[in-house]
Amino acid sequence: MAELYIIGTVSGGSDFEETERLYCKWKCISDENNTNDGPHNFWRVLDGTEEGTTQQATMQFEQLLHWSHPIDIHYAFTSTVGWPRFYCEVWHVDEYNRHRLKGYGTCMIPTTPGVHTVECVTWRPFSGPDNKVFEGLLTTREEFADGPEILLEGDKRTQQWGETTGSVYLELNILLRGLAGKNLRL
Repeated sequence: MAELYIIGTVSGGSDFEETERLYCKWKCISDENNTNDGPHNFWRVLDGTEEGTTQQATMQFEQLLHWSHPIDIHYAFTSTVGWPRFYCEVWHVDEYNRHRLKGYGTCMIPTTPGVHTVECVTWRPFSGPDNKVFEGLLTTREEFADGPEILLEGDKRTQQWGETTGSVYLELNILLRGLAGKNLRL
């Protein structure tokens, strides 16, 4: 089996409307087309945690959030099908301690070994341009009931209205081991 090590951080974020009390829930999703229960379990976590939640942060002078939340995952894989993706949700805690979704994001984990800075652009749904005027009057905003699924399946995403809300930044070290002689191509 070949091995993939993802070591790094959810380093921070930028360009969000709110500047205080923002946090990020994240997960690495691999092998989305296979359940790991059948005969084709291409990906297996050997060590580490595939999801986490950062602490709340406030934007600093340079308009950046600093989370520095660690990522350390060790996978074994037999196929590059289902290569891991990073999925995140950025949340804001308001003055009444209500947790408000600020954006969803997803991006591919790099396939080449080395040090990478990855920008994961986030967005949120809205009803459409005609309803944008009334959004400020509502106490809640639209959210997806099945968050990761709609983002990871492109055909469902094409039918959604959305707006960009900010970016989450990852600092990742990618290590690959055992690819020689396995007939795996990246």
